[in-house]
Amino acid sequence: MIYAQIKNNMVQNTIVLEDLNLESLFAKGFDSLVRVDNLTPQPGIGWGYNGTSFTAPAVSTPSPQQLAEQQIINDINFGQNLITQFAAANAVAGISQSTGSTLAVLSYTANLSQCLYTGSLLAALTMMTEMLADNSAAKTACAPYITNAVIISYMNQIQTYMGLPLTS
Repeated sequence: MIYAQIKNNMVQNTIVLEDLNLESLFAKGFDSLVRVDNLTPQPGIGWGYNGTSFTAPAVSTPSPQQLAEQQIINDINFGQNLITQFAAANAVAGISQSTGSTLAVLSYTANLSQCLYTGSLLAALTMMTEMLADNSAAKTACAPYITNAVIISYMNQIQTYMGLPLTS
């Protein structure tokens, strides 16, 4: 049997109790102990109790500010994961053995990294589009760590995350 431990008109905990002789032990420190496995819906932690009936907690709807903050947190986490993925792929490819390549890649991607780090994914896509068209010596110095194929693969990850059409 499942019981709700009630304190201050609120379900604080639920327990499975098979030995009814232990009811008084599990009621200590609570205002009441109420069997709930026979109720539909079954009350849980956070439900209100007025002595005779249970009420579900109010469902809170996040504010536009809270939704925006959560989206930004998600975007930042996504961007930082891309940075980690890029760094790990380059480490596996041997970038750490080439100081010149490391510095070239860091310099070439500084603004892009800042966009990804802050979750500015549309700005990152704009920069990557410009990088695709770039034929400068600065980009060439970053090969094989930064190539159009590498750029497109990261653009596609961002576009998939954002629900945008993929770059081919």
